[in-house]
Amino acid sequence: MKKPLNKSRWPIVSIVLLGLIALATAGFAPPAPPSLFVDLAVGQPVTLDQTAGRWQLGVFAIDPPVALGYTVTHIGPDAIVLDDVSGLKQIRIPSTAVSAVVVTRVQPRAQAENP
Repeated sequence: MKKPLNKSRWPIVSIVLLGLIALATAGFAPPAPPSLFVDLAVGQPVTLDQTAGRWQLGVFAIDPPVALGYTVTHIGPDAIVLDDVSGLKQIRIPSTAVSAVVVTRVQPRAQAENP
């Protein structure tokens, strides 16, 4: 006849089981949603407008890029940093204060991809 597990072994067994469950479920998290700044790149010229107390960034998707009022100098997960054209002013905008990133194409996407 088998002896039941000793009381001192239950914590060890439960820790091992919890560890195995954690390993089995690791890596199955849903992918992160795309960032608000996915259409922006460092060095890219942008416009900056304030609408209803929030900021709206504008981008013209043309090549070569047109010099606009600001240039993107840093893109972080929680903020974006812009320099004005003169280089005298740097603006750090939290991502919670940005309402939209508007990308303006000169020609429709289908025509741009298949000229």
